Amino acid sequence: MKREYYIAVGVLILIVITSLTYTNPEYSIENESEELVSESMVESQVIYVQVSGAVAKPGLYKMESDDRVNDLLLEADALDYNSECINLAQKLVDELNFYVPSKDEQCPNLEAINSNGVVNINSANSYELQTLSGIGEAKADSIVEYRNQNGSFQEINDLTNVEGISDNLLASISPQISLS
Repeated sequence: MKREYYIAVGVLILIVITSLTYTNPEYSIENESEELVSESMVESQVIYVQVSGAVAKPGLYKMESDDRVNDLLLEADALDYNSECINLAQKLVDELNFYVPSKDEQCPNLEAINSNGVVNINSANSYELQTLSGIGEAKADSIVEYRNQNGSFQEINDLTNVEGISDNLLASISPQISLS
């Protein structure tokens, strides 16, 4: 009888321990998803992005840091643009100057922009240069014109020889550019 008593007490202890450590899987999944949503909401920041080209409403847009190019095109009412040139899934970054090429425009030379978004100033065309913060169409065209007349840039600092490129602007875009 004592043996059965000890077995019953042991089973009871196991049940109590199991019930104390048991976690309802549905509850944890909900809590985890709520935590992920909360974390993503905290991580998302307000950014400002400029868009031009084949859009009905060009200009400066207030977006979230987790927004994509597709979100920007929807906000700006993109027109008949060359979809082969645009990665709709690309995340937006603060101070991006995004140019939307029209359907009759050729795609930029994608080799001029590496996977980290660094632009090769010796091979980038005007549209690719406009992806740099602070470089609009006029400055991008001036860079291409300078390069066509004087050859490739030998040093990053040579970019200040281009009209409209100040030392301050160069300092702000230096992390985003390369010579090769």
